[in-house]
Amino acid sequence: MSTEQAAEARSDCDVVLEEQSVEISASHTLENPPELPSRTLMATATSRGYASICHWREPRAITVAEAKRLHSYPDDFRLVGKYKEQMARIGNSVPPKLMHAIAEHIRDTVLVPARTADAA
Repeated sequence: MSTEQAAEARSDCDVVLEEQSVEISASHTLENPPELPSRTLMATATSRGYASICHWREPRAITVAEAKRLHSYPDDFRLVGKYKEQMARIGNSVPPKLMHAIAEHIRDTVLVPARTADAA
């Protein structure tokens, strides 16, 4: 995608997001190239309660299902509420796979050595 095409897609995405009554800052309307890690999905303190990013190829905001996948939620994980509320929940959450890695690290570096020391 050329720089001009990317700028046009961002502009189109702004229109789509505006039509969806999505209030977001310009920094969150950038496309998300598939060969790079995802941009951070955040819930912001706007009156709408959240922010989003645009699809990497199509001039639209990402869907809840796409946001769930980016955050490593399983496809069958259910969120309730309107689009804005679901996106806010995803943006406020810690991705499950990241939390799993943190928990394993704490187990291996804090809990297991503590048990070993107690047993000695």
